[in-house]
Amino acid sequence: MDQETLDKLYEDFVIEIKPGKGSFKYVRTRHILDRMNKVFKGNWGTHIISHSEIGDEVLVLAAVYIYSDNGDILAQQQGFGSAKKFNGVELGNTYKSATSKAIKSAVRNWGVALFLEEGEAIGTDYSNQNVKNAPNSMPSFTNN
Repeated sequence: MDQETLDKLYEDFVIEIKPGKGSFKYVRTRHILDRMNKVFKGNWGTHIISHSEIGDEVLVLAAVYIYSDNGDILAQQQGFGSAKKFNGVELGNTYKSATSKAIKSAVRNWGVALFLEEGEAIGTDYSNQNVKNAPNSMPSFTNN
């Protein structure tokens, strides 16, 4: 990928804090998908490689592909996501949550919202603030 594409992937996001016990920082999935659509002009896609239920969790392995204009695969990354099953929550919603996390995990390998992995203090209120997406090193790429 060229530097201009990388710069677009690394642009700021508005991050939010999930309230309650065990709060954590996150970027909404729709913002991640929007970033991928804008940067790659729709020339990207996902594939669920596997999914399973282990105890009270759902585990999903997803692949994210970047395509050329003629449909060739230019790059691919994979990511895992999991979500706990809860009484009263439809199993489909649990799979949806695990799938969203798997896609986020995969695109983070290209630098999208990578700053969330850098261990910033959870107690800081980041709601409705832009946070610079500036990791210490560049992501790796798989070209086919």
